[in-house]
Amino acid sequence: MADGPLAGVRVIDMTMYVSGPLCTQLLAELGAEVIKVERPSSGDVYRVQGPDFIHGQSVSFLAVNKGKKSIVVDLKQDEGRAILSDLLRTADVFVHNFKPGTAERLGLGKTDVAAVSPRVVWAALSGYGGVGPRANDGGYDLVMQGEFGLMEATGHPDRPPAKAGFAVIDIDSGAVLAVGILAALHERDRTGVAPAVESSLYEIAASMGLILAERYLATGKEPVRMGSASSLFSPYEAYQTADGYVTVGATGPPGAFGVFCRAIGAPELAERLEYRDNAARVAHQDRLRADVEEHTRKRPTEEWVSVFTELGMPSGAIRSIGAALESEQTRASRIVVDVAHSSLGTYRTVRNPIRLDPPCPPTRGAPLLGEHTVEVLAGLGRTREEIAALLDRGVVGTFEGSSR
Repeated sequence: MADGPLAGVRVIDMTMYVSGPLCTQLLAELGAEVIKVERPSSGDVYRVQGPDFIHGQSVSFLAVNKGKKSIVVDLKQDEGRAILSDLLRTADVFVHNFKPGTAERLGLGKTDVAAVSPRVVWAALSGYGGVGPRANDGGYDLVMQGEFGLMEATGHPDRPPAKAGFAVIDIDSGAVLAVGILAALHERDRTGVAPAVESSLYEIAASMGLILAERYLATGKEPVRMGSASSLFSPYEAYQTADGYVTVGATGPPGAFGVFCRAIGAPELAERLEYRDNAARVAHQDRLRADVEEHTRKRPTEEWVSVFTELGMPSGAIRSIGAALESEQTRASRIVVDVAHSSLGTYRTVRNPIRLDPPCPPTRGAPLLGEHTVEVLAGLGRTREEIAALLDRGVVGTFEGSSR
């Protein structure tokens, strides 16, 4: 596994924004050769996505396109479409996140790709899955957080709905589609038939809310905004300390609440009728929070984390992203790594969270626009003269300074 478990798998990537590129980045980090096919001049729209850039390179693009090769092809020209067909004949996977119907208009629908190469796994991610009254509508993480209950369940009851601080639906969508692709590759190798893989941000948003959804389906109860608290467990939230907030879950084995109360110096709380069991504590969370914080505000966060952790209660501080990245745990886990980049030298980034033994080789940074056009075309058998002619006619493109 010197080159990673997906070594030898070629992925043709026509995704943009976040969810699709995250999917293909994960495949690249596991060893697949991912060839990102981009439009002339501008490429992936995230290449110009601000507000932050490092020497002209979009931070957003750098984050979700590591380990890939970039080739610029003008698909409006017959020769450009021929190049893409040649690529598909060498590929194992084709991934896109066009709006429903766009792939078909481009001649890249399921049947189109299967006609070029029946062994290619065709994978698509869309907003709403191409069905229902919103079949052809696009979708963003923000929209889906609102559409499927996440925003309505997030925040404080006396404040407007809030979105999660991370693009959680985009991120989960990329991971889910990657899992589907791996399953399809296994099925193809087992049966000789390459299944198509499809999902949508809407469906994935639904799956992320499965516990609250199951509760509604069983009881008809809608979740309510509760800040950091839970409608299912208590104590299970963030409590104010002398210098910040501490999170703790004291809802585990029988007697855990009593241990928690003794730990904060308030054993009498465990004897109160309104806190007699988890259901009662959930019903009286506001009162319980006030009672608990009367004690947790007396000591700093890190002391409480130590106290609760020693007692076997999962606990942690509420940190900023910067504090988390600079923390001892992050350093020990080697989460932040340096990756090589053709114009930046290196840049710091967050590594793939999957750890394999033996490990995959280090991932390169995100590619420059058209950085690998010449290399990929040469691999398809085009001569130097043919490649030069394609560049001159604008059929393909490459970044300034690359060799012909």
